[in-house]
Amino acid sequence: MLLEVCVLWTFCTAVTIAATADQPGSERPKPDFSNMYPVVAGPPGTSGVPGIPGNPGMPGRDGVKGEKGDAGTCGCAGRGRNIKQCSWKELNSGTDSGRIAGCTFNKNRDDSTVMVLFNGAMRVKSGAAACKRWFFTFNGAECTDPMSIEAMVYMDTELSINIHRAGTVQGLCSGIGRGVVDVALWVEDCEGYSNGDSATGWNSVSRLIIEEIETSVNP
Repeated sequence: MLLEVCVLWTFCTAVTIAATADQPGSERPKPDFSNMYPVVAGPPGTSGVPGIPGNPGMPGRDGVKGEKGDAGTCGCAGRGRNIKQCSWKELNSGTDSGRIAGCTFNKNRDDSTVMVLFNGAMRVKSGAAACKRWFFTFNGAECTDPMSIEAMVYMDTELSINIHRAGTVQGLCSGIGRGVVDVALWVEDCEGYSNGDSATGWNSVSRLIIEEIETSVNP
């Protein structure tokens, strides 16, 4: 026989207790109090105090080695312009055929170009047509890359006019190896002429300027 007992409380609904009379060894069910005390949410709590910063971590491992970059435009150490000037006061050279003056220059690279410039008084005097040629040599030879560096003065008169004028001989020469280079200014007769009295650097300052220029600006 099933006996049902219902007990009423203030904050509960009902608890059912079941028992079996004719089965004395049966287990009595446990009461369920889950609905007796309903859960009510409380007000939000206050924010906590910030924690202490942690210790710095261990250094990371080295990254993978990158690929080799492209070659630069110049493999040399940084430097200023490689330039030199030699000058003479009152050079007064009366050489008609031969070397007039020279200057040594230390060239740093094999693939660079040499720029040369001479500025000074130049003259040709003769009672007939005459022509003189001023030109540069490098270690005793004229430039061949691209061509010789020269200037000429021509005089065609029966009068022996003695006029000294400022003149310039200038140009670029490639194909000269690194090291000490002897740069010299020479004079000689123009082709087809065998007379004339020449003068160089009379009563004034003459100068020879030499500069090494990178290949990227070669002519």
